[in-house]
Amino acid sequence: MIDWMKAAAIKKYVNQQFKQYGELIDLDLDTEHHKIQAKFTIREGSGTWTGDARYKLKKSRDGNWTVTITAAKSNNNTVHKMLQAHVVKNDFEVPSALAILL
Repeated sequence: MIDWMKAAAIKKYVNQQFKQYGELIDLDLDTEHHKIQAKFTIREGSGTWTGDARYKLKKSRDGNWTVTITAAKSNNNTVHKMLQAHVVKNDFEVPSALAILL
């Protein structure tokens, strides 16, 4: 499946799950190099922020997928600190609605 199609599905899923916090405005996915670029707004902040991340996908023996963000940064210092503390190097189960794209 083409990266932009995957990115559109991920963007829709993320916006449905986290709409109370803000909005993912744009998402570029590069599956060949395992890179993500995103532009987002935070409901309680002002302005638009950008972020870059590298990721790794892993399929378990039971067929479930996990994604690990191996590195991430943002042009917003608070968001950058949050990414480092709660996202980077943690494994996240890929929801079944998105796993079909893999």
